[in-house]
Amino acid sequence: MNLDESQITSLKPGAQGDTKFVVDLFEAFLKADPEKVQAWQETRAASTPEWWREWEESQKPRRSVR
Repeated sequence: MNLDESQITSLKPGAQGDTKFVVDLFEAFLKADPEKVQAWQETRAASTPEWWREWEESQKPRRSVR
């Protein structure tokens, strides 16, 4: 998802440590178009390198079989 296509309007330069910035960003994410969010997630998943997927899989807790 491109930022200029999103509904996020409260991006402020230098606000990374600002709690209000984080809350505003989260609220904007919740209000975002679900189709755009899904498209972003699919694009992100498709661009994830295989080695990263393998590492993530190796980090999941294993269930014990009794």
